[in-house]
Amino acid sequence: MRLNRLWKAVLALSLLAAAASTLVSVAGASQLQSSATSALPESNVLDPLSQRGEEAPANRSNSELHGKSKKHNGVATPAVSPTVVASTSNAVSGQSFEGLSMWDQRTLNGFYLEPPDQGMCASTDATVGAGGRVVEAVNDVFAVYNTGGTTLKEQTLNQFFGYPALLAGGPELTDPSCYYDSETHAWFVVVLTLELDPRTGNFTGANHIDINVSNPGNHDPSTTTWKRYTIDTTDNGNSGSPNHHCAPDPNPRPGETMPDACIGDYPHIGADHYGFYITTNEYPFFTDGFNSAQIYALSKHKLAANQSSVPWVQFANTKLANEKRGPVGFTIWPAEVPGTAYDEDNNGTEFFLSSDAAEESGNVTGSSDTIGLWAITNSKSLDSDHPDLNLSSRALSSEAYGVPPHSAQPSTGTQDPTQNWPLGQCLNIDACFVNFLSAPGETADPYKPEVIGELDSNDSRMQQVYYANGKVWGALDTRMTVGGNEQAGIAWFIVKPDMIGPGGGGKVGPQSAVVNQGYLGVANGNVTYPALAVTSAGQGAMAFTLVGPTTYPSAADILFGNSGPTGSVFQTAPGLGLQDGFSEYKYYSPFAPGPNGEAPPPRPRWGDYGSADEDNGTIWIASEEIHNNCSLAQWSATVGHCGPQADRSPVPGVGQPEARRLLGNWNTHIARIAP
Repeated sequence: MRLNRLWKAVLALSLLAAAASTLVSVAGASQLQSSATSALPESNVLDPLSQRGEEAPANRSNSELHGKSKKHNGVATPAVSPTVVASTSNAVSGQSFEGLSMWDQRTLNGFYLEPPDQGMCASTDATVGAGGRVVEAVNDVFAVYNTGGTTLKEQTLNQFFGYPALLAGGPELTDPSCYYDSETHAWFVVVLTLELDPRTGNFTGANHIDINVSNPGNHDPSTTTWKRYTIDTTDNGNSGSPNHHCAPDPNPRPGETMPDACIGDYPHIGADHYGFYITTNEYPFFTDGFNSAQIYALSKHKLAANQSSVPWVQFANTKLANEKRGPVGFTIWPAEVPGTAYDEDNNGTEFFLSSDAAEESGNVTGSSDTIGLWAITNSKSLDSDHPDLNLSSRALSSEAYGVPPHSAQPSTGTQDPTQNWPLGQCLNIDACFVNFLSAPGETADPYKPEVIGELDSNDSRMQQVYYANGKVWGALDTRMTVGGNEQAGIAWFIVKPDMIGPGGGGKVGPQSAVVNQGYLGVANGNVTYPALAVTSAGQGAMAFTLVGPTTYPSAADILFGNSGPTGSVFQTAPGLGLQDGFSEYKYYSPFAPGPNGEAPPPRPRWGDYGSADEDNGTIWIASEEIHNNCSLAQWSATVGHCGPQADRSPVPGVGQPEARRLLGNWNTHIARIAP
């Protein structure tokens, strides 16, 4: 999530009920803490995760404050040879299509939200529906497609999880992830749910991880029923959660019933033969600070069977062994596997990767040359009434990486009249601002001039992780120099685990090592938000964003093998225009003005992660891109409904998603790659 956003209106949406079931917390191993809407009129309505001019929850992006320097703590910015960019695509013909968009988000939910984030998974197994299915969950919309891109189901995340609409008093759902399990044929969709006070719209502090699992009698995600499980992540003793003593809000607001709440931010998921794993980053909800990453382990088989009670084990106070610079666990990303290629050693093993350049890890330099390998063993015990798991970790020497700079797009930092950026242009024109964007009594954007914005390039946290061919694969965002220019790029890693110890008590051993690694950078451009998946033979693809001074924000990919990326960078979906959403501009900044009235800095939002998923020897990928480019005149004439297919039907699932809306224009793109 990592951002706070805003709202101003109320709209009731229909609900889709989902069965709810409370998980049972179980103590296990040592070091554990047990535990269909019509078209809407356009208006200046943003979602509740921040509020311009009002107190907002704490910024959960501490690590982005660093990374400007060329060298930190002896770790230098890597110089990288550029990879060639090709204008063609790797995608399988007929299986590359536009996914969800700001149009869908605004039309279905009634408010604007950036970034979408990407929770996509797919399967062409015969059991899931004729021809296969692709599930996509973003902030805050859910869809199911066939493999040719036809929408079979589309609804809000609140509807999908059985909650009232956010603007009708329901909770805020964020950070979606999706996983399809080839063994059980079950689909899992996970979100972080933040409760709001219905009277004030303020966060109460209550938050929980929700897991929707498909019905074992129907494996088609477009028609199945879903069972919802919930894990309380306030960790202040609420509802049986442990008390991690998060710092309380020094200035609680009305409706804030849990000022001492922690928050289980940035949940991500993985699985082995026996376990289903969710990791979070635990912060105080309402003030600065960081505890550590939390790891939740559950029985995959009990979830897939929709059992009424499912035990879980929570690992807290995670620390990376043998690491001094940044030992605190941060974004410990669990691995997925291709098909059913699980690690059966030590009664079932699940691997994780992490990085440690972030401030949250305890490293204030913004750079590192180590990554973390983690393992949970004896996962078979999750199918018993008394799970007995072992968590171990080890810091491994790696190539250098560090927090990347923001990514320039064409004409960043200027008011270039030859570019189309209608929202930003309107903010600079008083008459346009008053007509379309102003709050009551405002006659001009108080912070103009606005300029064409940059894109957020993420921080240094680990991104999607896979276990395949006896190795653990991952990638992250880093700063680098290409042709003498400092820019955002990708660092990738292939790790060979060495497990020691008898039976189910195995742990990460000293011979574990990074056996292959490298960088991906392009000339005069940035590549960000990598998502990597591989087959059981170690052949796959990596998806990411490609953007630069001469390249509009695009979905891109590269083939990947046991020795790393191969061939050229391909443009899966070339961007057609500038990112022109509200988070690019000072007027919508979640930050307060400076002490002398200086304009608040904008927080340009561009995803928090992408997605890649192995499916029967192929790779599905999903990334964010801009698929529209309309002028200020077109934007004004249509009240923001401009771009290709601007006449699309407002009925969910009908028409094309390329058209933009008033305050934003992001799209997602999904494609299948045959490595």
